[in-house]
Amino acid sequence: MPKSTLNKRELSYLFACIGITIGIIIFQTLTELNVVVGFAFIALLLMTMYIPGKSYTLIFAAVATILIAVGYYYTRYVDKTFDMSKISNLVYNRISAILSVWLTAFVIIKFKQSRAEEQRSNQRMNALFLYASEGIIITDSLGKIVLVNPEAEKQFGYSGNELVGNRIELLIPERHGRRHVEHRKTYYANPGARYMGRGMELFGLKKDGSEFPVEISLSSFTTDDGMFVVSFILDTTELLRQKELTRALEKEMELNELKSRFVAMASHEFRTPLSTILSSVALVEKYNDPSHSEDKTRHINRIRSTVKNLTNILNDFLSLDKLEGELVRVNPAVFRLDKFCAEVVEEIRVVAKPGQQINYLYAAMVREVNMDQNLLRNILNNLLNNAIKYSPENSLIDFAISDNSNELTISVKDCGIGIPEEDRPFMFDRFFRAKNASNIQGTGLGLNIVKRYIDLMDGSIDFTSEVNKGTTFTVKLPLKKD
Repeated sequence: MPKSTLNKRELSYLFACIGITIGIIIFQTLTELNVVVGFAFIALLLMTMYIPGKSYTLIFAAVATILIAVGYYYTRYVDKTFDMSKISNLVYNRISAILSVWLTAFVIIKFKQSRAEEQRSNQRMNALFLYASEGIIITDSLGKIVLVNPEAEKQFGYSGNELVGNRIELLIPERHGRRHVEHRKTYYANPGARYMGRGMELFGLKKDGSEFPVEISLSSFTTDDGMFVVSFILDTTELLRQKELTRALEKEMELNELKSRFVAMASHEFRTPLSTILSSVALVEKYNDPSHSEDKTRHINRIRSTVKNLTNILNDFLSLDKLEGELVRVNPAVFRLDKFCAEVVEEIRVVAKPGQQINYLYAAMVREVNMDQNLLRNILNNLLNNAIKYSPENSLIDFAISDNSNELTISVKDCGIGIPEEDRPFMFDRFFRAKNASNIQGTGLGLNIVKRYIDLMDGSIDFTSEVNKGTTFTVKLPLKKD
């Protein structure tokens, strides 16, 4: 006998089958087994359709077979006057009855197996629906909620069947409700698997009126009752909190690295200039005789140049600190660009190496521009200072300004050491210095700061270079109308 436990309904069918079996036995006994009640055996087997498992069907099919076979032999024993034709007819009827019983049993077993597989599939789907870690809401073609899983109820603060029958807009903040109706209609016109709100901030509305961030993906299916939409809802509150924590941790690690590199760089970059200043001051003190005025001037210029380098280093770090703190704002103003660039060139010429010449060419049609003067000054100073620093004495530096109707182009070309091919992808990285510049003083921050200033001004920067022949930096800035 099967070991599975039957419920009350299934037990009632089992007892009915037993009752039918007993009834068949009594009926055939009272009629001296002269009648083959095949239809009664078929009814007996059909009753087992509602009892789980194939064992009961096989048991009652075997009982029916035994009763049919016993009836055959018992009939021959009672009625010995049967001729051969009667016996043949009896055998045919009994065999037909047995075949009918087992054919019915086979069909019923196949039906049970199919139904059992369907039930297992439904159970798996129900388990997936009930125990899913994401909220699942199913809506009809009118946007009404027809089914909600427990996780979705938990997310939105509802219980029982409170949501069923309501419009899906009940769960959407009021400021997005009207727009969502249009989105919903658009989706129903072109249904399919879709991630909702990619690149947007989506929020769900809880029963208590509070909001929480969500990610939603949509899918659809169609039945005889029409089309339905399945919404898979993920509460991203914890995910966003983790992302914020990760960003804060990365920022902290980045700042710690910045401090470490600053200390290491400052100890090297400040020590040499300060030593130079001290030694030059000591020598200047000895050159009191008028005959040494030329030496005195040379050391004073050396002190001036060294102080300028230290100032540039400090300015780089102050600029970087403001950029990291997102304190730099673009404040455009209208000014004469040609005069502005001429002033920058005059200031830069003071720190040029002996024999270096700055060839300034203003070829732009525009004279007045609407830009941030401070950011532009820092960009030009940095590029021209680099050209001076990495170029030899008695070299030429080209500084050119040109334009078209929408864009200003700034070009700075030197005859310096150039940038090795393998270092070019990293030239705008913070603290990066090309391998052939290790003997030249610098922080590795200048181009990074220039790039970030240019980004703030919605411009672009690029360069071409050849080792030992020079580098050309090209900056393009949009010409904004007043």
